[in-house]
Amino acid sequence: MIDHGIVVATVDPGRRHVRMLDAHCPHLGAHLGHGGTVVGNDIECPFHGWRWSGDGRNTCIPYSARPNRGQRLRSWTVREQDDVIIVWHDPHNREPAWEPPTLADLVDGFSLDEFYPVHRTSRLWPDVRVRPQMVAENIVDAAHFRYVHSTPAMPTILDHHTEGPHFVVKHSFGGDRGAAVRIHTSGLGLMVGTFFTESGLTFVELQSSTPIGGDRSDLRDSVWLRRDSASPADPSVRQRATLDRQLAQLGNDVTIWENMVYRDRAPLAPEESKPIRALREWAKQFYPATANV
Repeated sequence: MIDHGIVVATVDPGRRHVRMLDAHCPHLGAHLGHGGTVVGNDIECPFHGWRWSGDGRNTCIPYSARPNRGQRLRSWTVREQDDVIIVWHDPHNREPAWEPPTLADLVDGFSLDEFYPVHRTSRLWPDVRVRPQMVAENIVDAAHFRYVHSTPAMPTILDHHTEGPHFVVKHSFGGDRGAAVRIHTSGLGLMVGTFFTESGLTFVELQSSTPIGGDRSDLRDSVWLRRDSASPADPSVRQRATLDRQLAQLGNDVTIWENMVYRDRAPLAPEESKPIRALREWAKQFYPATANV
């Protein structure tokens, strides 16, 4: 649940679809996510029982002869893929201009069956003082890996390039095991990191940002962790420890973001200037002409 919207499940024959509506009932303003109930294909307001369909139409007023056809809740565009729900936001309420890639698009041979269910390997940081672009800029900030995430050495950026609404960067962490990560950012809200060693894929991580107003965002970190044949239902104790360490890394960033100011004209060092400026230039496409980060 987020401040401006809630998730509503609706049922079509043989399949459940997820819908997302604005949170507050148009009748007298109750929050549908606090006590509201899904009834059939609708959500029922906890205040007076008014019901709303997945597309935002009023379908029932229990103490009135007919629904109020003139009232609507905004229905948001959502995608369900890879066991996650992705919401499209546009300040002008336009339809999606591009589609997010699936994990199979980004990782050769990827199959969800080989990984633990992601709802068991995710963590939410609610209401963080950060804007989505600040999160995205981390992917080209090689130095922060050393000082925020305590990597043995600063990684080397092997490549960075844009693909329309997507930005791709690859880091090498060096060392004997040949650790590397390829990060694919879609818009300013979705960052998929594919982590490798010389032995192959280790795990896939999705960091997502949901703006909830002003300079506040909900952050979610989701890790697809490969199943261990000795513990196929749930991660083993050793895997859980590794997972918890990885999920905790975003908390290190949160501490920085909560207390920083954004430098639009930062005095960048020559070694970091090119990738950071490239991402900032790419990010401009996602803002109205008069907006700032």
